[in-house]
Amino acid sequence: MTAASTRTALTKMFKDRFFQGDLTRWGDIMTPLGDLIAKKDDFYGNNLIYPFNYGDSGDIYPSLDAVNPVAQAGRFDKWTIDDTTSMYGRLTLDIPSMMRSDRDVGSYIKIKTKETLGILRKMKEQRLGVQVWGDGACDIGRAEEAVTGASDSTTLTVQGDAVKFKLGMKIQANATRTGSAVGLKTDVYQVSKVERMTSAGKAKVTFTRFSGAADDWAINDYLYNYGFYDSAMKGIQAWVPSATPSATAFFGMDRSDEPEMKAGWRGVWQGSIRETILHLVSVMGQYFSPQFSSVWVSPANWFRLSQELLSIGCLTFNDERSKEFGTKVITFAAPGGDVNVASDPFCPNTDAFLLRHGDIEIVTTGPLIHLANEDLEALRLSNSDGLEIRYRSLAQMVVPYPFHCGRAPIS
Repeated sequence: MTAASTRTALTKMFKDRFFQGDLTRWGDIMTPLGDLIAKKDDFYGNNLIYPFNYGDSGDIYPSLDAVNPVAQAGRFDKWTIDDTTSMYGRLTLDIPSMMRSDRDVGSYIKIKTKETLGILRKMKEQRLGVQVWGDGACDIGRAEEAVTGASDSTTLTVQGDAVKFKLGMKIQANATRTGSAVGLKTDVYQVSKVERMTSAGKAKVTFTRFSGAADDWAINDYLYNYGFYDSAMKGIQAWVPSATPSATAFFGMDRSDEPEMKAGWRGVWQGSIRETILHLVSVMGQYFSPQFSSVWVSPANWFRLSQELLSIGCLTFNDERSKEFGTKVITFAAPGGDVNVASDPFCPNTDAFLLRHGDIEIVTTGPLIHLANEDLEALRLSNSDGLEIRYRSLAQMVVPYPFHCGRAPIS
């Protein structure tokens, strides 16, 4: 196996000893909501049980008689979290190149440090960005044009999805967003160019075929990181789905008898983002807690909301929450208290999400992302002078009290 991080591949990183440069990784993407969610290293044993106590435990009437009230038990249910989703990272290093980059004379970067930080940040963006906001399907975009031949390009149906694409990523496609792994196209393409904003206001991604040759991608195919189809944590959109849930069990619970209590609230578009949020807050009533709850939107919708509020002279910011969230927070009055609105690069463009994120947690076996060093920190490659370092993440997201959360569509 050939080592990936060779001196030849990284010649631009070896500079004159007097060179002074900024080595910030400009491709790193913030994950504001993911950073706020608690991570708990406590998934051990067969499963985790989260009790869910709802409903009344008796009937009341203005008088006693022999028939009523009929005896009625309390309502109790439980979430059964019985498995984690897995994610692995492999880092290969060419030892001679690593040695030659290890001093400041003649070079200014250490390959092992650079590549290690890169894979850790990539795994973090997947866990705390893409997967936190998803429903487990793990689609990262949708193609507006077919992708055929050895090299081709397509615009994405949502410009904001460009944040999920990086050079070198291997991508798969499927006409069915979830539940049909057999429908995955055999053609695997690698990202060779990302134009994040064309003159037409679109995101355009260029691909080079990596494997396969006769199973081209079609218009409106969903796109996935290689191997991630239906293989992600159950994120916000699984716990608070856009449609009223059916009786199909979700972590062992039938959510159809009390969909708002067990699957959050679903609002209605009111003609503007501000009015839609106000309507959602009003129908949620007592389940909206201004001191604990915040609304999350995509950066594009945050901009739209700011323009709406500016036009009526109501644009104000919450500087305290802005520091806490690591992103600028808009605030305005609503029934029950002030609403704080933040943006996340990975938040879907389709909805506004009202979340009590203090209740949300990611349960893990071991740290969220950790070195797989049960025996050795690195494995020596069998046929080259190099090392392989492995990283692991075993995690699942839990929203034990969905009735504190809601979502509303943005037209």
